[in-house]
Amino acid sequence: SGLALGIDGAAHRGALEAGGGGGAPPIAVVASGLDVVYPKRHRALWERVAETGLLLSESPLGVQPAAWRFPARNRIIAGLADVVVVVESAAAGGALHTVDEALRRDRPVLAVPGPVTSAASVGTNRLLREVAAPACDADDVLVALGLSPGATRTARDRRPPPDPVGAVVLDALGWTPASLGELVRRSGRPPGTVALALTLLETDGWVATSGGWYERRRQEGA
Repeated sequence: SGLALGIDGAAHRGALEAGGGGGAPPIAVVASGLDVVYPKRHRALWERVAETGLLLSESPLGVQPAAWRFPARNRIIAGLADVVVVVESAAAGGALHTVDEALRRDRPVLAVPGPVTSAASVGTNRLLREVAAPACDADDVLVALGLSPGATRTARDRRPPPDPVGAVVLDALGWTPASLGELVRRSGRPPGTVALALTLLETDGWVATSGGWYERRRQEGA
């Protein structure tokens, strides 16, 4: 995906979490030089993808993102993908550029059905009517990839979801033990804010601490 805000970021976080269980590493195709973090609030996620997966750009170092670079970036995403899944899209969303490139390359396209009253689902519902297969659950994607349905299904995580700050700190932690100072640096948040978030994450079972080091805990039974 493209490491943008919203679904792009969620996709990369999901890939990173799956990677902790032996899944494929995430690949992010960006519309700037590799040394220009965009959007800036994704710095911690950017660094995690770079550490565990791949950051890819056709732009030279130092190049700032520009509007025309995003559709150009999307053609690379379509070229790399075995299947393109559109979770949400407005009537003229950027994801539709990726779909056009995917169809040009005979890649399967799936779309998640959404409420007909939602502007964020206008594009996906139109794709379902015209060119896309429905992606109602993970099995639909596995089938499109030629894999066995249910092969990667696990029990639902019963831990309370982290709050927004906790999610940032959890992203910064990844799957490698880190100190409070390191997490402050990665997340860009004040020490007190990070310390409080870690306390809540530990209480809810997301993080364990030992000797001043914090480590992410896996889902029980996973």
